[in-house]
Amino acid sequence: MDSSVYTLIDGSAPVLLSAPHSFAHKRPSMRGVLKHGEPGTDYIVKKVCEETGAFGVYLNEPSVEFDPNFNKIESNEYKGAIKDLFETKKIEAVIDLHGLNEKIEYDFQIFYCVRFSRSRKLAMQLMGEMGKQKELKGCSYHVGYTPRNSQETITEYVCEGLRYPAIQVEIARYIREDPVLLSAVVAGLTAFVKSI
Repeated sequence: MDSSVYTLIDGSAPVLLSAPHSFAHKRPSMRGVLKHGEPGTDYIVKKVCEETGAFGVYLNEPSVEFDPNFNKIESNEYKGAIKDLFETKKIEAVIDLHGLNEKIEYDFQIFYCVRFSRSRKLAMQLMGEMGKQKELKGCSYHVGYTPRNSQETITEYVCEGLRYPAIQVEIARYIREDPVLLSAVVAGLTAFVKSI
């Protein structure tokens, strides 16, 4: 089921982890801007899946011509793979991992869709698990609604299209680049996935 664009990790735990921006990709716009990748997010998916038996999907192709997170499913084989997983496997929640924009002053941002209380509950649970990691003590968090615009994130697609809870987790670059902090993120996410 893999393609040249993404890799799937088969699992047994009812959670799907996603890293749609591990490489550079084209954002849908008139200018066709190439957006930088978010290194480390694919590593987190692989490690947490290894520790928990969760399902995983991550981008494995540099400079793809579409945005796996924002392009609608009709022109997005990454989202198509997520839809196929929900149709063939037992998955109850999605954790979509991203890098945090360096202009943001938080260390972590966790987004959930408005009107989806189960997603909000997951966001709050994840923040609690991350806060238990001693290496992440003192990190700042922002938990809020997925921004509304004309694009459709994976989180929105899963919540509104498939009717399952999903959260988008954005992690600061300095955390993803530090081996100790990165291990703490993996440990926090592992504990969180096991609690679902």
